[in-house]
Amino acid sequence: MATPSSGAISLNEMHVEAGGSSGSECSINDSDIRLIANKSSGASASWNDYYDRAADFGITMTVGDGTHSTTVDYTTTTKRFRGFHKTSPAGTDHSTNPNGIGSINDNQDADYLGNYVIEFFATIGTQGVSNYSLRLVIESNGAITNNDTQFKSVVVNGTTFNRSDASFSQNPNADDKSSMWTWTISGTVPTSSSGSYPPFGVSGASNAITFRRSR
Repeated sequence: MATPSSGAISLNEMHVEAGGSSGSECSINDSDIRLIANKSSGASASWNDYYDRAADFGITMTVGDGTHSTTVDYTTTTKRFRGFHKTSPAGTDHSTNPNGIGSINDNQDADYLGNYVIEFFATIGTQGVSNYSLRLVIESNGAITNNDTQFKSVVVNGTTFNRSDASFSQNPNADDKSSMWTWTISGTVPTSSSGSYPPFGVSGASNAITFRRSR
């Protein structure tokens, strides 16, 4: 649970949120406590700096790969997906295979993304074409606010993507509500599962994903 957003806040609450044991010895300059507010060692800090802070939300992803081809006027184009896509109805603009691709060890955290479930976190683009998108889609049964409380940044294999740099949209469909953040990436979409498709590794690779609220 995140630290209080207003009112009284204690050093112990900061320490517990940072992963420490309640009642154990600590100081506001401890590295784990500084981390949740993105403070450097010895930096000035006030109790207010620790309002509404949360420990990082870490995920391990086994990267999947999928394609979806369409033919118009005898010309076939193929979209390639790389990352994670859980089972979802076919035909949505972020679908690849109805059985999904890849897997993650955790898709939900009470302090991030409104406690909704991650259903899609992958790159998507047309094979052989420069520039593609990194999309994060969550199942949001209700309206979700696009702010730092959801997440401030997400780190994929050491590359940081700031929420403020992404475009944001919501699908209001009563049967399949979702919220989506999209980043544009420069690069050419590969034509095979073994081709480079940053920020995710090749199909089958293990990726470290970290959502952060403080930086």
